[in-house]
Amino acid sequence: MQTTQSTTWHTVVAVRVPRDSDGDLASAATRRLVTRDAVDDADVTAVHGIEPALAATVVTLAATVTTINNVDADQLRRKLEAAPGCQRVDRVDAG
Repeated sequence: MQTTQSTTWHTVVAVRVPRDSDGDLASAATRRLVTRDAVDDADVTAVHGIEPALAATVVTLAATVTTINNVDADQLRRKLEAAPGCQRVDRVDAG
């Protein structure tokens, strides 16, 4: 039997949120971070910046991220960078 263990990470990321996204900016950015193969859950703890543009807004936020498979900080950084709309990953620290 395989055991699933969750890991908590503290991250700072910048995410591009299209103008027509549902909900508030933080919620829309969070939905973009939660990916099938790495991030199980993400909870915004602070918004560090908002950069509006014509078609989208880039939101820089601190988030607590939970993974359910064994990933290290470098793997999680790569997964977050590949998330839709992710502009940059400034920080990934084990929680």
